[in-house]
Amino acid sequence: MSTQEDPRHASRADLDDDFVARAVFTEPSAAERTRPFPVLPPPPPRLDVRRRWYRRPVPLVLLVALALALVAAAWRPWDVPTGPPDHLVLIIAVPDGADVHPDFVDAVAHEAELSTLWLETQTGRAVRGDLSSPRVVTLSMTAEELRGGTVRAYERIMADLDLRDDAFGVVVSPLRTETTWSGQQTCGRGGRAGVVLFLGNCNHTPSTTSAWGSPLSRTITHEILHGMGAVADCAPHGTSDGHVDDDRADVMYQGADRVDPATTPLALDAGRDDYYGHNNIGCPDIVQSPLWVD
Repeated sequence: MSTQEDPRHASRADLDDDFVARAVFTEPSAAERTRPFPVLPPPPPRLDVRRRWYRRPVPLVLLVALALALVAAAWRPWDVPTGPPDHLVLIIAVPDGADVHPDFVDAVAHEAELSTLWLETQTGRAVRGDLSSPRVVTLSMTAEELRGGTVRAYERIMADLDLRDDAFGVVVSPLRTETTWSGQQTCGRGGRAGVVLFLGNCNHTPSTTSAWGSPLSRTITHEILHGMGAVADCAPHGTSDGHVDDDRADVMYQGADRVDPATTPLALDAGRDDYYGHNNIGCPDIVQSPLWVD
């Protein structure tokens, strides 16, 4: 059996001789040894993924616009209604520095209840809103500051109350705005937001024992109907100032010769031909007022 040397046991010198014999080694020159390393250009800037979205104005504007659009689409305004008033609120407006007695509050509530009950007997419909619990509000103005005419006083009081758009204010105030007793005394002033009754102008004194037809209950009714839209200029018996002239017993009749409710019953649109339940095409009818309960 022939023997052969195992290559694994070959010496390191035998394995390296051939490689060393064919190798070529070159030493760097002195100039090459002193040559500086080349300066490489800086790498291109990398996208900074750490930059936040809020540092970019255009995406921020788009995001804000989208958020506002979503809010506008989902928002349902519950405190800023856009339609006409649809319920009555009873308010007692007290000038700054004045007090109101609890009996006065109860008496005003009683007079307002007489008014709404009479309207219900005349129409078979109730008005929308609870007038049995008046809200007492102290104004930011004194009685002296509100003196000088009902138009100015009305505007200042309604601005001070700042009622919701869907509320029609029936505002009762002990104020006297007139500066003289001569001439016609304006008991109430109205507008889209509500009516203000100036008790001091007409010496209306509320009472808890009064009956329908009392000066204050009649005035409250008269002004509520004004708030509903009575009487339009196109009414056959309209006077172009919100009243009628065909029946002295009509609650919307205005004049010194109107009937005494104690002896003659009052009527709501006598003949039903001017402002409630009429057939005048194109002429407003308060039967459509949202202040009625359907």
